[in-house]
Amino acid sequence: MNNKQSQDLNYKAGQYATVDLETKEDPEGPLRSFTIASSPTEEGFILMSTRIRDTPFKKKLASLDVGTLNMTAPLGKFVLHEDYSKIVVFLSGGIGVTPFRSMIKYATDTQLPMKITMFDSNRNQDNILFKDEFEEWASLNRNLKSIYIDW
Repeated sequence: MNNKQSQDLNYKAGQYATVDLETKEDPEGPLRSFTIASSPTEEGFILMSTRIRDTPFKKKLASLDVGTLNMTAPLGKFVLHEDYSKIVVFLSGGIGVTPFRSMIKYATDTQLPMKITMFDSNRNQDNILFKDEFEEWASLNRNLKSIYIDW
């Protein structure tokens, strides 16, 4: 996807898209779905995160040049609710934190008046994805609290 296309992409924080690598090497097929980890408030790029495993799909994905990804329009209804009086609690582990990165960044940038608490479980502190960003956003957003759990 080139920068012009990424700027035109209209999505809600928390949505996902399906990536098509048009590859026949992976027995599971050429399609995978990934959460859009960037916020609609971040312009000029689309962030998707995954762990690169030793599969044909992930190897090809890792070898792509920036801007060359084929993907569907945003999908899904796992987005922030519009009743700001309700508390939001996120439970995540590992790479499962990606939709929460999008939603927390959006809530912080737009100053949504909703209280958000995220519990993020990881094997250890070194495996916490986006921790520096979450801590920075918590300093900007008094309604945000992140709790990290090692197991």
